[in-house]
Amino acid sequence: MSDDLTQEVIKLIAETQHIPVEKISLDSSFEELDIDSLGGMGLVFELESKFNVSIPNEEALQMRTVRQAVESMQKLLNNNAAEA
Repeated sequence: MSDDLTQEVIKLIAETQHIPVEKISLDSSFEELDIDSLGGMGLVFELESKFNVSIPNEEALQMRTVRQAVESMQKLLNNNAAEA
């Protein structure tokens, strides 16, 4: 898991959810960060836009922590690179 990718995802979460970046760690759950389902959907859209990927619904529904979001992005980015 890339440190740069981790920092980008954490920064995006902080910006979109209006949470100080220092309060977000790789092990934070969305519940701990008070990200509800609507906020989670918004986050998925922002991740798709920032990284130019399409997150499958099943994948989006599995994201409940920052770590899962980073791992999902890493997998999607790797798949896109392999297809290119």
